[in-house]
Amino acid sequence: MSLELRAARVCAGEAVLLADVSLRLTPGRLIGLLGPNGAGKTTAIRALLGLQKLAAGQALVAGQDVASLSARQRARLISYLPQARKLAWPVCVREAIGLGRFAYGGPLGRLGPTDRAEIDLALTRCDLVHLAARAVTSLSGGELARVHLARALVGQSPILIADEPTAALDPGHAFAVLEMLQTEAQAGKTVLVVLHDLDLATRFCDEVILLDQGRVISHGPPIEALSIERLAEIYGIEGVWDQKTLRIRGRINQTLMV
Repeated sequence: MSLELRAARVCAGEAVLLADVSLRLTPGRLIGLLGPNGAGKTTAIRALLGLQKLAAGQALVAGQDVASLSARQRARLISYLPQARKLAWPVCVREAIGLGRFAYGGPLGRLGPTDRAEIDLALTRCDLVHLAARAVTSLSGGELARVHLARALVGQSPILIADEPTAALDPGHAFAVLEMLQTEAQAGKTVLVVLHDLDLATRFCDEVILLDQGRVISHGPPIEALSIERLAEIYGIEGVWDQKTLRIRGRINQTLMV
């Protein structure tokens, strides 16, 4: 199922957060959304989800305006893992993951056998079985990040968007998360993931969209979208491609940042 922005513009007062951005996401590929801090990545995601008011342009899912869909309809089409992932109430991990099934629940949100089976599967995939009865307020940042990923996976939507899903994760779990997202894409889903780790992006992503200052700078295979020239221009770093492996040599400008 496709998801796209058409000439989307987002403004905050005089500031332009997205400048007539057009992009199309198609099934079967893991697509990385990259760019420096403040490039417009989260704004672009919120625009795709219909959560961000557009000054101009459209956000479409399967050709339909995203903003015209109800919350339940949207949840059945798109699973979303946001960047801000706080849970203030002490529900157990299983219950927190079950919130991802609200679009399918019966009266009063009751869950049936299919819902419970999906929750069990998500617990296993995200290495959370041993934490199922724990209160989410007692978890570490990395454990909580995996809970939210499980909540996104359990919805079984044809489109999955994850905003920095590897934040706070150790290297082993970060690799596991990208492997899961890669599996979702290979199964035919449309998967978009925001990443800051260029190594993970080049290892796992089929396509990369590079944003800077609210504009799409490049979109294509990592080796093309993250050319040596663009790495220098956008990130201020020196990189070298060794076949399909990106190696970062260091910063071009060694002035300390404060």
